[in-house]
Amino acid sequence: MRADVLTEFTRAGWLGGRTGIGHGQIATTLTEPTGGAPVVAWREIVAARRDEAVAMLLSLPA
Repeated sequence: MRADVLTEFTRAGWLGGRTGIGHGQIATTLTEPTGGAPVVAWREIVAARRDEAVAMLLSLPA
């Protein structure tokens, strides 16, 4: 199962600002894990640690 956020990031990934002139554009490839790799339920993990996740996002430079 692909995580929605990774699928969207692969489709149209951007890091940083000034995207209108092409800064921050990246190319990514998403492949499915093989060999019985565990599926991570990231939504549940973030929901359980919401305050930490928000604090981390707020600490990123604008």
